[in-house]
Amino acid sequence: MVQLGPDTTLCQGRALLLDAGNPGTNYTWSNGSTARTISVTQPGTYSVQVDNGHCQRMDAVVVNFNPSPAQMAARQFHTCLGEDEQFVRIDAGNPGSDFEWNTGEHSQVILAGAYGWYVVDVINQFDCAARDSAQVIEYCPSAIFIPNTFTPNSDGTNDIFIPVGKNIVKMHLWVFDRWGNQLFESDNPTMGWDGTYGGEVVKNDMYVWRLAYQFEEKDGTIGMEQEQMGHIQVLR
Repeated sequence: MVQLGPDTTLCQGRALLLDAGNPGTNYTWSNGSTARTISVTQPGTYSVQVDNGHCQRMDAVVVNFNPSPAQMAARQFHTCLGEDEQFVRIDAGNPGSDFEWNTGEHSQVILAGAYGWYVVDVINQFDCAARDSAQVIEYCPSAIFIPNTFTPNSDGTNDIFIPVGKNIVKMHLWVFDRWGNQLFESDNPTMGWDGTYGGEVVKNDMYVWRLAYQFEEKDGTIGMEQEQMGHIQVLR
């Protein structure tokens, strides 16, 4: 006896294992397989003939697949919350389905107001389920800000001359006096000039700085090196 089971409808993306049974016999499937079992992932009618050398038996089964929920159209969002909009609109698609987000919301569209991962379980009208996710990634517009005055008087306010900004990954800073003598150099983006040279505090004056820097791009790569020059005034 050969029994492949009743006609079956599955959700797209799943597989149905058909087993012709009868160990030790010969099998001829409609898809050309000669194995005892086959894995079905496409709709159609599948039949098998089993031959034990004396008798032949045959059975067939119809397999259909209902659509599973589609993936989100957009799954990664680079944004600067607080400077641009205060939220990111994440659309799970699949209108008419049931939604359950890891935020506790149950709508197709949510407004994500924080960076991180957002996960949603979707069950469509065919009772097919899928899990999807989207990531909100912090990426504020690249910028660099360079002061024109600082007061290195050890009062805890504006004591260090250091360029600051967003997405700076490499920075090389030089400071010179008005005659071109180098007073300071650093390739550490977190270390600035404290207004001293040779262990002595420099006098109130204008000094020249030169800066080479690179930004991190949206895709995580490092952009081209850029350079600027300008003046910084020391005041006490």
